[in-house]
Amino acid sequence: MYLSLVAVKGRASNAADACLVQDTLWAHATSRYGLEHILARESADGVDAVLFLRAGTAAGALAQAVGLLSVASAAGVLSHYSATLHPVE
Repeated sequence: MYLSLVAVKGRASNAADACLVQDTLWAHATSRYGLEHILARESADGVDAVLFLRAGTAAGALAQAVGLLSVASAAGVLSHYSATLHPVE
């Protein structure tokens, strides 16, 4: 699952932000989300990440990613970004 996080206006992102996003996702990744690995990098607009999820179907992976983002967003770190998930098949 490809995750694109675009920083809100007036906020620059850097490599530390990518680490913070990755740490936040891991901190909220219970086994129900099937998260196995995250690759996060700074991008021109914010942070780009690839989430490796254990799921039976693409629809299941999307649902798990949405759930993880929903829970992790409550931490506040992700409130600096507009998130878009892109399924990878």
